[in-house]
Amino acid sequence: MKRLHYIDKIRGLAIINMVLFHLCFNLVYMKGLSLPFFEGSFGDVWGFLIRASFITISGISFNFSKNNLRHSLKLMAAALIISLGSYVFDRELFIKFGIIHFLALASLIAIGVDKIFRKDSAKIFFPLSILVFTLSFAFMNKSIYIGTNALAFIGLYNRDFRSADFFPLVPWYFLYLAGYFSYYVFDYRAIDSKESPLSRLGQKSLLIYLIHQPIIVAIMAVLGRI
Repeated sequence: MKRLHYIDKIRGLAIINMVLFHLCFNLVYMKGLSLPFFEGSFGDVWGFLIRASFITISGISFNFSKNNLRHSLKLMAAALIISLGSYVFDRELFIKFGIIHFLALASLIAIGVDKIFRKDSAKIFFPLSILVFTLSFAFMNKSIYIGTNALAFIGLYNRDFRSADFFPLVPWYFLYLAGYFSYYVFDYRAIDSKESPLSRLGQKSLLIYLIHQPIIVAIMAVLGRI
């Protein structure tokens, strides 16, 4: 299947923004540096757009994958590395269900969805997914707690739950579905785009995600001693 380089370019742009966002985050919350633009509404919107971009593109890309089960298992392995690494580095920053954990589970569920979904109903489910995501995203800011963390991956947890990176199925899976359904609404293959350094960067997004934080932290540590 021919690769859509403009999708990789969007993913590449998202990964650049993610690295810059995490650099700002580390400077503010690990080094105590004041970055007013980041600590205000701009930082919130910036972070949301990065997260939304990755999840939507992942939903779209599900339809291009040659082996989604293998892809899901690869993401699960990466998620395990992230959890173990964050736990060893700082238990306060332990990542229990971050974006890679979410994408691994999301793609597994989508394998089942793909088997039962009627492609001709995409024009209904695409806007419906966006609507449900919007409503559930607004609702998730409400304080609703239960007595266990066993359902944290869904979005239900107790007051003591902590995860430095957290992407529960509700509301984010509805955005993933919007990306998945959009494949049957829009003709993505009609857009032509050539490979570029940005698209090649996008193809390495998982690797960059895994290594960028340790590199940033290491550089900050070295510069802090100079």
